[in-house]
Amino acid sequence: MQKRVLCYAVACLFSLDALGQYIYEGSQDLYQLQKNAGNFEGELAYEVGDDQLSTTINIPFNFTFYGQTFNSARMATNGCVHFGLGTGNINYNNYCGDYTPDELSTKAYTYTMLPFWTDLIRDNDSRMKSYGDSSKMIFGWYDMREFNRDSDNSFEVILWPNNTFEYRYDELDIINHDVMIGEIGSGSSQIYQYYYHDECNVGTTNSSSCVNTDWNNTSANTLLEGGGSLYGVGTGNGVDCSNPLNDSSCSGYADALLTQQCNITDLYSQSVQTTGRLMTMHSVQTIHSTVLFVLATDRKNR
Repeated sequence: MQKRVLCYAVACLFSLDALGQYIYEGSQDLYQLQKNAGNFEGELAYEVGDDQLSTTINIPFNFTFYGQTFNSARMATNGCVHFGLGTGNINYNNYCGDYTPDELSTKAYTYTMLPFWTDLIRDNDSRMKSYGDSSKMIFGWYDMREFNRDSDNSFEVILWPNNTFEYRYDELDIINHDVMIGEIGSGSSQIYQYYYHDECNVGTTNSSSCVNTDWNNTSANTLLEGGGSLYGVGTGNGVDCSNPLNDSSCSGYADALLTQQCNITDLYSQSVQTTGRLMTMHSVQTIHSTVLFVLATDRKNR
């Protein structure tokens, strides 16, 4: 008797970092608290210096992010929203006062959203503003300049009462600095890097995968500029990875799926091919790694 067992675990899609997944949507206008201030009675502006933080900003509803609930935040000039920093003196290394983005796993930041972390500065035409009501909370950076260069960068973070959020983008114009988009919870075990633009010979560190391309010439810039939106679904709300099979974004998902489906506990390097690509499905786009496993077990003759 011949017995053949053939197992396939095919096209497992999972994000490069656990706990994160953004849904892309185009043609999403900014609320634009600068140009449309008359439509947002009570909007607030912040005179924040280079590499500095705003005062504490109240959020009109409780917002849960990585299992912690917050009702206030602070905006950093360099394109970050920090929760839980309070009103005291803040260590420069604990927020985006560091003007040069690095891998999030190297940072001491906690409970931070990074819609567009790069080296930004205000001039007379730039504004950092916020507005909140019972239906939404808006943090906006408008016509911010790239440091040492005349450019316009406008984007927003929008918090929703159901603990989801959006990053929205209009003008983006960065050619001399790195850019980071993502989020971080309680520490390095809770990070999601949607996109890290590490330009070679720029910033304080350069990884082995740095690129000789400025931000303006990347596909990420093309995707986001002029109405791109990244919607946080589940991110910051603690995807439960106590069992890797709970979500395809969990570390160890592929191994656990193979074990479940094929009773295989060891993966062989020659059976695995990994490629990075930008995936598109309907209106959803997110950066993923695609892993295809095809394993065949033994054949027995009796």
